[in-house]
Amino acid sequence: TAKNKAKIFGQTLTLDGTVDFIPSGLLNSDTVTSVTLTASGGTEAAATVAGSPYTITPSAAVGTGLGNYLISYATGTLTVNTAAIAVTLLCPASPVTTGTLITYSGTVRNSGNVTLNNVIVVNNQPAPSTVALTVPSLAPGASANFTASFTAPADACSVGSTVTATGTATGSDVPAILVVTNSASATCLLVTAPAIAVT
Repeated sequence: TAKNKAKIFGQTLTLDGTVDFIPSGLLNSDTVTSVTLTASGGTEAAATVAGSPYTITPSAAVGTGLGNYLISYATGTLTVNTAAIAVTLLCPASPVTTGTLITYSGTVRNSGNVTLNNVIVVNNQPAPSTVALTVPSLAPGASANFTASFTAPADACSVGSTVTATGTATGSDVPAILVVTNSASATCLLVTAPAIAVT
């Protein structure tokens, strides 16, 4: 029987015919040392989630004492999972006055179906890569809220901010780390106080 395997979209999976199978029904010290494994798709990086699960078909068993058996083969499946992250950014409910503190609010969410690790949200205000949030891990569908504050400019009618969220994931059977990222922006109006002086 071919073992069931899983990977994340964007990763390449190599099937190992010496370990990715489960033998059964052998007697005495007879063994299966390897089989040929053929996937209907899914092993390449571009394999789609929509086409998943793919079929893994074993054949051509090699081992000792196998001439004593009528060998049958059972297929396994290869599942392609999705690693994805979503982030939102909102302006304050009420506009703030120029030159005062403005606080944005936002949410980062695991929008895929594998756990994301080392989730970080950074803001481009008041300086590039200002950290707004760090989360050790987010399960699929889980989210975390954050705020981002800085002083609004004193001479503008609005101010913009952009946050970028990143996270890492590893496939069940592919140890390579996959990085996912997403961004959100918001432009907020400011309360101004036009004035003129004449002497």
